[in-house]
Parts: sequence; structure tokens; C-alpha cells
Amino acid sequence: MLQIVSGKFFSTDKTYDTVHRGSYYTNYRTVSDDPVPLPIGHLLPSTQLGGSIGTLTYELTEKIEWEQARPGTLISTGGQEFVESVSDVIGFALNVLCTTDVDLVRRLSARSPDQPQRRSAVSRVFDSEVMAQPEDAGLISSLLSNLIALDRSSYENAMRAIRRYVTATHRIVDDASLAYVLFVMSIEALAQGTVRQAPTWDEYDASKRQCIDVALAGAPTEVADRVRAAVLENEHVAVSRRFRRFAMDHVTGAFFRDEARGAIVPIAKPDLERLLRSAYDIRSAFVHRLASLPRNLCEPFYHAETIEIDGQLHLTFQGLARLARHVIFQFVERAPRVEREDFDWRSALPNIIKGTLAPEYWIWRAEGYNAQTARMYLEGFLGQVVGMMQRAPDAKLTDLTKVLDKIEAQSLDNIKPNDRRVMLVLYALFQCLAGPKYQRPQAAELFERYDGDFRKPTIEQLAYHLVIGGELTWTIDQFAELHANYFSQRHHKEVLSLGRALEAVFTLLTC
Repeated sequence: MLQIVSGKFFSTDKTYDTVHRGSYYTNYRTVSDDPVPLPIGHLLPSTQLGGSIGTLTYELTEKIEWEQARPGTLISTGGQEFVESVSDVIGFALNVLCTTDVDLVRRLSARSPDQPQRRSAVSRVFDSEVMAQPEDAGLISSLLSNLIALDRSSYENAMRAIRRYVTATHRIVDDASLAYVLFVMSIEALAQGTVRQAPTWDEYDASKRQCIDVALAGAPTEVADRVRAAVLENEHVAVSRRFRRFAMDHVTGAFFRDEARGAIVPIAKPDLERLLRSAYDIRSAFVHRLASLPRNLCEPFYHAETIEIDGQLHLTFQGLARLARHVIFQFVERAPRVEREDFDWRSALPNIIKGTLAPEYWIWRAEGYNAQTARMYLEGFLGQVVGMMQRAPDAKLTDLTKVLDKIEAQSLDNIKPNDRRVMLVLYALFQCLAGPKYQRPQAAELFERYDGDFRKPTIEQLAYHLVIGGELTWTIDQFAELHANYFSQRHHKEVLSLGRALEAVFTLLTC
């Protein structure tokens, strides 16, 4: 929403402007009364809530492209997603709690003897108070401006990563394993958009590599290379490698120098690849087996960034969070920027759900009918027929005269037999069900000419007989084979879907 409400994708500068005002709850404290200007509004310090929770008053302007007023004209989305996106960016930029949920801040920033130690796993985020610094206002405004300036694809990747990072900080107390994985995935979300490079054999798991090398000993070099190449097609190897390479490419020298001031057991450059590998292994173990974190990683260790467990070096929450935050900032800095971009922004608005129109609204439109859409038309018509058979309220058949005209006008010889058969079944079904008024003079000639399309059992031919009736001369084996093939492929775009009712009849016929 940040990009959309900025007006970047609008075709006119004329907009509907809606100002959203409210409070962000935070552990961030500021002593200045000066507003913080933002590219989409501003922030104002406000009175602390009950003396323990800080608040920031936001005034954010949501812009929606102007259009002539008519029923359904949108002037505002309500602002919830917009407001929450800004709070995510603020929380990420300052590494603090910032949310519209007061109870979340109260729970995460409260101090009591029975609170788990893991609450202190990341500095600043869970501190009772984080005092404002002079550069904070510029940091927030700069990050928002940079995000808005990105091309749409980069913006979406960056916001996904920021949201995963913020969610990870909120989940540390409740589910440390999930939080750790979310930190890893905040980097992985960005890495997925990079160009995939083929992995090398040396990057494959050492123990597995050794077993395969032993098995290939003595095999011709060409055969051994083909086997190794086939093994490297393993997606996990490619994804893990892309994750590590992306992260390392987006870590600057400042990460190990200026940004590491005050860090305890900071991440060392020679250890970075090994640390990334172990972090990704933890992510994979959790995703595939719901494996828990090594117990020592759940402890704060006084904000140390790395820890050795059983002889292997690992990133702590503190180290992983600082690394993820640095990588995300670098991605935003380096990603392409565009001033204007063609983008269907309405499709990205919140609270919009896409659905399929009922056939009566489109099935009669001959201009949309062709070999590629023929199955969709036949499926829609079968749905109408089944509705009438089941005596559904308001069920009726749509007049397909114009569609049949288009079928007759086409050069069917140039259409693939599978597509042509779909068109002819629709043609035949409508004629049989619509009555004498809709009979076509060319029908007999048309079906005689393409009789060869129906000599083998097909699902289209079956659909016709299930609706019209009549005896099928197929053998039981042919029925069973067609039934098995249909249910194994029915979700493929080139396979006609019968619908649940006709599928049930089809199954009964094979029993």
C-alpha cells in the first residue's frame, strides 16, 4: 500500500485524499516535540500510556486515483493495511517495537522475574525504553522514500522481508524456533528473486558427495559427470547456495567494522559463509521436521552474536537479526528505482477477493471463444446443464447461437483434434438441449467430416453421453482406463473438468 497511496501508479495527479490519524504503541521514547516528516504524512510524539508504554501519533495521507463518481467508486481502503505497513517499516528501521496493538507492546516490553530470558535475545527490541537519537527521523523518512521509489517487484520483495523480520521479533518469546526461521526467511525472501546459478559438486553435502564419488569410482568420466549433474539438480542445494551467496553479496565492510562496535563475539567475515550454512540448515530442519532450535540458542548470552555448539559455530538471535537487518537495508539501497511504472494497482488493494463469474454472464460472448477457451465454455455449459438436472433455483441454459456461429465459421481443419473435439461437443450438446428452434443445417455434415475425432473413448464424448444418455459401446477396461486417466489429470488445464456431479456418475458407471 505504501507505493500505491503515494500516487506512483496513477494516470492523473488528481486524487481522493484521506487522512488517517491514530496511535502507534512502542517502547521508543522521544523528548522532542517536533513532528517527524514522512513522504506520506508525519509522526508526532504523544503522551505515554500509563507511564510505561510510549505512543506516537500518526497522520498518514492515503491517496486514491480520482475518477468520476459512480456506484462502486473507491475513495479509501479504510487505511488499516497502509497504517500497519508504516508501523512495520518504523519498527524495522529503528529496531524497536511499533504496532497498533497496545497489548503486544505491553506483553513484550514488560519486565518481571518469571519472564523468559529469551526476551533479551535481541538488543533494543525488548528494552523497556529506547531513547530517540538525532538521526532516527532521517532514517525512517529515508527508508520509506527508498521503498516507495523501488520498482514494484523489488518493493514487494523488500516489504515481505521487512514483515518477516518484524514478525520474527514478535514471536521470539512464544516460539523461538519459528522466530529464528523467520529471520532466515527474511533474507531468503530476497534471495529467491535473484538469478539462479548452477551449484558446483564441491557445494554438495560432503558425506553424501563422498558416498557417490565412491560409487562412481571406475565409471567413465562422461557417465560420472552426468550422474553428478543429475544429483545437483536437487533443489535444496540450489536454494541453500543462492541464499548464502545473496547474503554474502549484500554484506558490506561496514557490517564488520562500524556497525559491529559494541557487539559481543561479533560475526567475523571468514566465518560468514559457515554461519549462513548452519542457519539455513536450522531453517530446513524446522520446515521439514519441525525440529527445535539447539537449546543453547534460546539463551540470550548477553547479546553475543555467535556461539559454538558441539564444535559448530552458530548465529545467535542477536547476530542473525543484525545480519538480516543489514542485508535488507542493502537490498533496498541497491534495488532498481523508477519514478513511474505501469502496474494494475487496483489488483493489489486490500480486502479484494477474485472469483469466477457464473457462466450466464460470459458464456454467450462469441468474441472470447477460441480453441484456447473452448474447454472453459464447455465446462460452463455443463455446469448449467447439471444445475437444471438438479432443479437448482433460477437454473437455465444460455443461448449459444453466436458461439455456434463462430464454430461453423472457423477453419476446424487447422485446429488440434483435442481442441476441435471440445468445440464439437459443445455444438452438439446445445443443439440437443435447446430444441428444434436452434437446429443447425450444417450439423450432420460437420459431424460426419470429423467423425474420426470420436472413435476412441474420450472424456468429452463421455460428457455428451452422461448428459444426453444413450448406450456406450466401450468395454469395462476402456471405462476403467479413462476413469484412471481422468482423475489423475483432471486439474490439468488441457483436460475437461466434468464437475462433481458428473464425476460421481462416471465413477458409478465404472463400478
